[in-house]
Amino acid sequence: MDNNNTNGQVRRPVFVLKKIQSQRGQAMVEYSIVIIFCVMLLVYKGSDNKMVIVELANALKNFYNAFAFALSYSSTIMPL
Repeated sequence: MDNNNTNGQVRRPVFVLKKIQSQRGQAMVEYSIVIIFCVMLLVYKGSDNKMVIVELANALKNFYNAFAFALSYSSTIMPL
């Protein structure tokens, strides 16, 4: 029995196709749950009533300010 159709593609039984489609749906549900969990963590207010995402943004701003200062401190690289 030949499993190839006229275009050279392999034919798969119907139950295999349904299993592949159900796995795609399962992955979508898993990713959705992980994304929802991450968003919940980012908008959670801690004991000091500050949201995690605000603290993260402030930390990134401070890091960038320090990084920009370090870059602008010296305009040339001096060999040792």
